[in-house]
Amino acid sequence: MAVTAVHEPAELADQRGSVAWSRPVPHNGGRPSNSEPVPWRNAHTQPAGPWRTGREWMAAGACTAPEVDPNWFTVEETLPGAVEQIAKAKAVCRGCPVRLLCRIHGDETREYGVYNAETYSERIRRLRRWERLGLPA
Repeated sequence: MAVTAVHEPAELADQRGSVAWSRPVPHNGGRPSNSEPVPWRNAHTQPAGPWRTGREWMAAGACTAPEVDPNWFTVEETLPGAVEQIAKAKAVCRGCPVRLLCRIHGDETREYGVYNAETYSERIRRLRRWERLGLPA
C-alpha cells in the first residue's frame, strides 16, 4: 500500500499535535466506511469574495479606460461595421486584468455584449455546447 500525505481529522489532532502527517490511505480515500464526512481541523467556509458581492471589479476593467468606446462592446453583431468594433473590443479585453471575473459575469448573466473577448453569440454557443456535453460552465 502506498503512503500518501493527508490532513489530519480534528479528533486526531490532539493526539498527534500535527496538522499534516503521512499514513496509509486505502482506496476509499481514507473515509469511514459509512461515508460520513469527517470534520477537518482548520476547515471553514469562506465568505463570498469580491467577485460575488457586486460589480466592483468592473472598475478595474480595461474597458473603463477613457479612450475606449463602450459601444464597441455592445454593438449589434449583424450591423455593417460591427466586425471592426468587435475586433477593437476583443483587443481591449486581451489586455484586461479582470478577464476571469468578466467571463464568470458573462456566463452567469448571459448579458448581451463582449465579455472576456467573446461576443454574445460565441459565449452562448460555448455554453450550450458545454450544457449538451454535461460540463459545468
